[in-house]
Amino acid sequence: MKARLTYDFVKSIEPESKRLVIYDIILPSLALFVTPCFINKQGQPSGGHKSFYFIYRIATGQKKQLYIGSFPDISPSQAKEIITKQLQIQLINGLNPDIKAEMVKKSNLTISDCLDLFFDEYVSIRLKPNTAQNYQSLRKNYLEPALGRLPLSAITHEHVQKLHLDLRAKPTTANRVLALCSKLLSWCERRGHLPRGSAMARGLDRYQETTIKRFLSQEQMTLLWETIIDLESRGVLNELPATALKLLMLTGARKNEILSLKWLDMDFNGKKATLADSKTGFKTIYFPQQAIDLLRRLPKTSSFIFPSQSASGRLANLQWQWRAVLKAAKLEGRWRIHDLRHGFASSAVNSGGSLPFIGFLLGHKRASTTERYAHVAENPAQALLDLVAQKIIS
Repeated sequence: MKARLTYDFVKSIEPESKRLVIYDIILPSLALFVTPCFINKQGQPSGGHKSFYFIYRIATGQKKQLYIGSFPDISPSQAKEIITKQLQIQLINGLNPDIKAEMVKKSNLTISDCLDLFFDEYVSIRLKPNTAQNYQSLRKNYLEPALGRLPLSAITHEHVQKLHLDLRAKPTTANRVLALCSKLLSWCERRGHLPRGSAMARGLDRYQETTIKRFLSQEQMTLLWETIIDLESRGVLNELPATALKLLMLTGARKNEILSLKWLDMDFNGKKATLADSKTGFKTIYFPQQAIDLLRRLPKTSSFIFPSQSASGRLANLQWQWRAVLKAAKLEGRWRIHDLRHGFASSAVNSGGSLPFIGFLLGHKRASTTERYAHVAENPAQALLDLVAQKIIS
């Protein structure tokens, strides 16, 4: 059994008829043993003792346990402190030779070694594929070349600060590298590779990032729409990728949200699709009637709405189709497929939509994310201003 061993949780544990072992979620090497209750020879209830143990494995793989103390004489936080600081120091000094070699090996870990463990045990399991891929790129290009050979035990706040400073010409990249470094070192603390409260990556001010507020205009969106229809009619684009691009324009959804759609996700009567998982978790995509009409015309040859012969069973990319559309439309600039999402939001704002409602349609979790489109509403705001002035004067 696993749980977060807090004082209140341990206090609330009721002894059972069998011994109970609970491992801490944050520090798995800490275990709480609760002895079973029984009636002793004097006819009195006994047992139910709660004790903390340090669980480890020796070089042969054999599991060992070391008694730390009993609750409430020792609290869970004190038990964690003993394991992460005092006990490890004692073990390395030879007071427990069974695991001395293992602890010395831990103390010799380099940042590169920790990155391997971090990606294997955390990033690849807990994070979404796109995020994991971004982390891998930051690791390969910045973090590992700068700090990879450095022993974990030797890293200081100054090392992290210098790395952040060296990347100041790329403020966005510098901030992402700092965030990854902070996550890595925090994970090392939780795993007992670093003492708690090391704070090597904390307290550094992020650089101000310049956001380029450039969105596809209504005229450009219309041009792209007409170009997609033209290319599809001439056979340059197949029906499936052409429809996918149209849906991106009509819904403001993300590319993977559209391409991963299944027929079972759709509620045609409600004009919506329900996604169990997306970039922001559970999400509902809403469709205008024009999008519903496009979907109804597609053949149902797979559980996926946009099937393919790839390993995933669905379309995963629209890059060459997108480049063909941009070329045919003679649209200047380095536009991305994701800019269709911004173009949808820009059109919604200029159509008089409120930012909270647009954020709802886009599936934004925070209002601040939608605020980037606030400046686009200048024309509707001016029209409203003229209307109010006209009413007052007349």
